[in-house]
Amino acid sequence: DGAQTLPVALRAALRDAGLKLTDTGATDRARSDVIKVAGKVTLTSVGLAQEDVWISWRVIDPDGAEIGVVDQRNQIPKGQLDGNWGPLAALIADGAKEGILQLVEDYRQSLAEAAEN
Repeated sequence: DGAQTLPVALRAALRDAGLKLTDTGATDRARSDVIKVAGKVTLTSVGLAQEDVWISWRVIDPDGAEIGVVDQRNQIPKGQLDGNWGPLAALIADGAKEGILQLVEDYRQSLAEAAEN
């Protein structure tokens, strides 16, 4: 259930860190100040008992250009992500939070510097 629980967990982690979030809807797509985060999970078998999980979070500016990427990678017991991700989704989101916040801050800083010049 990672497709459902991971986005919810990431939104909670970013909200708890003080980032203002909007609901993803048609009106948000028209806004010029919305930064998006898109996640992709890739699982690869490593032997009989392990899987390599690679989660890539793309941070995208309002024009659709990539601001940066936060990658998470780890080996886990095979099948651990087959069912309910539960608390694991919150741990993954918490691990991605700082990198995403840093990319957003760097982007905002670059906009502020460009406006000054």
